[in-house]
Order: sequence, then structure tokens, then C-alpha cells
Amino acid sequence: MSLLTLDRASKRFGNRHALADVSLSVASGEIVALVGASGSGKSTLLRLLAGLEAPTSGRALFHDAEIDGPRPEIGVIFQEPRLLPWLSVADNVGFGLAHLNAVERERRVNRALDRVGLAAYAKTLPRELSGGMAQRVSIARALVGQPEVLLLDEPFSALDAFTRTDLQDHLLDLWREDRPTLVLVTHDLDEALVLADRVVLLAGPPGRIFAERPVALARPRERTSAAFQEEKRQLLSTLHAARSGRIYEPEVLEVP
Repeated sequence: MSLLTLDRASKRFGNRHALADVSLSVASGEIVALVGASGSGKSTLLRLLAGLEAPTSGRALFHDAEIDGPRPEIGVIFQEPRLLPWLSVADNVGFGLAHLNAVERERRVNRALDRVGLAAYAKTLPRELSGGMAQRVSIARALVGQPEVLLLDEPFSALDAFTRTDLQDHLLDLWREDRPTLVLVTHDLDEALVLADRVVLLAGPPGRIFAERPVALARPRERTSAAFQEEKRQLLSTLHAARSGRIYEPEVLEVP
């Protein structure tokens, strides 16, 4: 059963047609990576699922109910941590929990920080954190509300390669605990193949689903293995096809 659904969703910004007639279903606990060239509508698609934008036509659904705005069951992690600089790490994580009593709020914040390995930095200000640590805080802030869905818009792209790899593995460890549904926008094919159960390739503008490819690699996935490199080669070939416009109808690619 689908947890998230786009039903023939299109989005226009004035005269710009960002997404055109996109249909997508995401199952509970699934990890889906969205890849494609700049301008193919990846971030717009994610914003429709987050309730940050409304479709111009079509529908965005959560548990078969219309997504009509941001909701606590759907967390979002952006490329930049977007922490409030005057608040401590703990206060940034607990910022959206004002509806809870102080004891429960502190319990949730402490657990979230412990899960991302930052329990010792609760009183630290954001300016004292490295880029990787700041992004861990943004992950903790997204997790503290115990969402069913996490939407991630290129969350590690601004980080160095070592930190990016470390956080990819850390995100998978967190996912294994609660199995939230993850939808990830990325330009990094290695990241898509390390994390995702399924890769959705978009082409455009306007953005359309060009192909979907299941990732049939057992976890944990070894980035240097021959099987991983072959998956990457085939995915890259499909991405090149999308850029050249060789295929115009959505295609589901079966793993050989």
C-alpha cells in the first residue's frame, strides 16, 4: 500500500512549467532517490510531497488524504542545516516541540541527539559546529517529531567526501531503527545507490519521470564492488539517455 502518492501532478510557477503530469507511489519504509539534471523538477516534486507547494493540477496524497500543507508526520531536511544561530543545539532540535511539556520535550531532544551522536553538544551554539555536525543536528531536528516520512533535499552535497560518506552510512543506521519512509533528492549517483531501494530518474523541463530502476544490491553496499560499479554504469547510461531525450515515455528498468 502506498504511503505517499503523486497522482498526475503538475506544477507551474507563472510561465515556467516545473513538473508535468507526474505519477509516483512510495511504499511505507521504502527509500526512494530522485535523480536528474538541474531543472528536471526534483526539488519541486519533493516540495509537493512536503506540502510546501500545492500542485497546479493533480494531487499529492499521504495515506490517501490530500496534502494541503506541512504536517508533523512528514519531516524535511534541506541542503543547508538552517539552524537558528542564537539557539543551542538542544533548543534547535526541540524548537518544534513547544506543545509538549518540558519533561517530554527534554526526553525527546536528548534521545534525538543521542541517535546522531551529539549528546555531548546539547548546549553548543551552531557557529561552533563543523558542517557535518550541523547537518547531524538538522537530522535530529527532523527525527525528534517521530515522522513517518523524511524528505531530504540534497542533504549532504555541501560536505566533503569523507563526511558525506559517513553521514550516508549514519542515515541508514537511523533508518534501520524505525524504518521511516525516505525520499531523497541527490545529484550523486553513488549516494543514490548506497541509500535507495529504488531510483527514479527525472528529465525536463518540464519535469517528468523518465525511468525507474530498482536497486537489487544487498545491504550493506560496498561502494567499490564490481556489482556496485555495474549498477552505477547502467544508471549513468540511463541518465545520459534522459539528457539526450532518447526516451519520452516513463520506463521501468528491470535489474538484469
